[in-house]
Amino acid sequence: MARGEACGTVHRAGRLCRARCLRAGLGVCDPLRAAACRRFPDWPAPGRNDLAPAGSESPAGRAGPCAFCRRSVLSSSLSLPHASITMTSSITRKAFLRYGAAAAGVALSPMLRAAPVYPDRPVKLVVPFSAGGTTDVVARIVAQRWEQHLGQPIVIDNKPGAGGNIGADFVAKAQGDGYTLLYGTVSNFALNIGLYKKLPFSPLTDLAPVGMVVQVPIVLVVSPSLGVKDFAGFIQLLKNNPGKYSYGSAGNGSSAHIACHLLLKLTGTQAEHIPYKGNAQAINDIIAGNIAFGVSSVPAAAELIAAGKLVPVAAIASKRLTAFPQLPTTEELGLKNYDAYAWNAVAAPAKTPQAVLDRLNSSLNKALQEPDLKSKLELQGVVPLSGYSRQATAGYFKSEADKWIPIVRASGAQVD
Repeated sequence: MARGEACGTVHRAGRLCRARCLRAGLGVCDPLRAAACRRFPDWPAPGRNDLAPAGSESPAGRAGPCAFCRRSVLSSSLSLPHASITMTSSITRKAFLRYGAAAAGVALSPMLRAAPVYPDRPVKLVVPFSAGGTTDVVARIVAQRWEQHLGQPIVIDNKPGAGGNIGADFVAKAQGDGYTLLYGTVSNFALNIGLYKKLPFSPLTDLAPVGMVVQVPIVLVVSPSLGVKDFAGFIQLLKNNPGKYSYGSAGNGSSAHIACHLLLKLTGTQAEHIPYKGNAQAINDIIAGNIAFGVSSVPAAAELIAAGKLVPVAAIASKRLTAFPQLPTTEELGLKNYDAYAWNAVAAPAKTPQAVLDRLNSSLNKALQEPDLKSKLELQGVVPLSGYSRQATAGYFKSEADKWIPIVRASGAQVD
């Protein structure tokens, strides 16, 4: 190759080759342009005179690599950081930006294709109550079928305490990536707002609704020691003995407490409230005759009622329960708008992406619509709530909060 000709080498790490070419009086190919010209035909090809040293009039416009460059190309790692990039006036800024952006897009496309699709690992479902309770049992049944539609395992993580606030607060402050969810109840989204003067998070703004899961009907049960067999006899006993009897619940402001408080208000009767650490303890004292009555979810009460240890006097619902079809509802008994049921729903941290929330909602609803899961839930005495969109779930949360917060505050129940 003659002195003054432009070297047509397509290399990116040719520092040594470049030095040799310059000493030999050869032009040095711009590596970025050389790489681009192979992809884009209208890019100025390497080896043209504009690549030669200033003042060169070489006619060798399409010269091939020099001997130095041929050896360098074979041994070079072609790493861009070692490139010697020479921009010349013959390449316009517009062309450089256009082809440079296109080349960058080609280089980045494998990374874009490799972006993970949600979910790509197990999802944690936080139950803010103890293992073995109604909420925990139902959550596990739902999770087993839900994970089949979601495509990843759903792991139950029990974080009980403070009426469900500890677990809910944990989720509200978790990373909003869709891998930490809350399996909450009416206590988390309504009752606790009225019960606690100050919460460490805002249930209605720091948590994004995913979907409704089940409604949990409750039954009014009395101690066999009272000697009453129906609702009319029970209410008459309370009216004849104002303040004599007591009832138990899982604590101040719990759903059981509020249900009983509202019952007394609607029937014009009086009874003392005895708070317990859990509703199971209250039920045990009803069985023992230490307190007179209380309410219980159907799953927790079914076996005890069948064994004669508890006497059911009413289903606190608007329609009869599948588990107790013979038991009259409070609406049938004259207590209108007394739907003191509990419910379960799923929520995520507020910063969770909309696409992830939509994926969670659709997969949850698909699971709840399966006949097999519906049957399992109904056997537990709960009613599946399938088909709720995220927007409908948010509306449900708000309506329940508007309904129960004034009742909780009117009851005088406070924790802090």
